[in-house]
Amino acid sequence: MDHLNYCPTCFELSLSLSSKGVIFVYINGLKLQNGHFLFNLEKQTRQELSQTILLKIEECLKWHAKLKNPRPIKDISIVSDDFICENNSSHLIGKKISVMEYFFEPDNYYRSIKLLCEKLSLPFSLEIS
Repeated sequence: MDHLNYCPTCFELSLSLSSKGVIFVYINGLKLQNGHFLFNLEKQTRQELSQTILLKIEECLKWHAKLKNPRPIKDISIVSDDFICENNSSHLIGKKISVMEYFFEPDNYYRSIKLLCEKLSLPFSLEIS
């Protein structure tokens, strides 16, 4: 990908998403058992992946809506631990880093999530992360 992130190990703007890996979706800090999926940037476009992410978020929100007392949706995190540092930092294993900015413009993402929450009648006060 052409987007670089700040590396928490070498403190440089040298971190990029691997071409293959797993993306995890957390809602209010909780992950549904199947709240993750594989990605392959060699076979999928950014637009296809952003649609897959929104479908997974919708699946997780539907589960959340079925809870007896669903809490307001305050945080949805889209993260992966499949990153590569151009400076070969070796301490990235297990560090989950946001991938939201790889696939969404913040306004479009916020609007999409708000519409999903309204559709499912879920209380909504989202913080983007």
